[in-house]
Amino acid sequence: MNLIKSDPKNLILVDLSDSEDNPKFEIYCETRINYLFRNQSYEAIIPKGFTTDFGSVPKKFRSIISNVSKFNVAWLLHDYMYSKSCNINISKSDADILLRRNLEYLGMSYIDRWI
Repeated sequence: MNLIKSDPKNLILVDLSDSEDNPKFEIYCETRINYLFRNQSYEAIIPKGFTTDFGSVPKKFRSIISNVSKFNVAWLLHDYMYSKSCNINISKSDADILLRRNLEYLGMSYIDRWI
């Protein structure tokens, strides 16, 4: 099973959102996330200033699934893996698999993971 081994509890964010339809947050401090993938341990170092929308949750579903929640660490890791600044050698399909499994590990229901 793939899962996050660390959860930055004191994630400090700057809200750069220009509207409710366009959430955007900047990571105020360098953030380290340790995780397992295919039975190997990895560490992602997300630089200060990295921007994320956390979950790309459509506005109509935000009353059901928050894009800022206990799942932040999974969303953040996934956004970082999709970014040009990522130095982790991982395909987008593997990053998506890792996201869904981490969301499951963190307690998100099956239906919400696929929305």
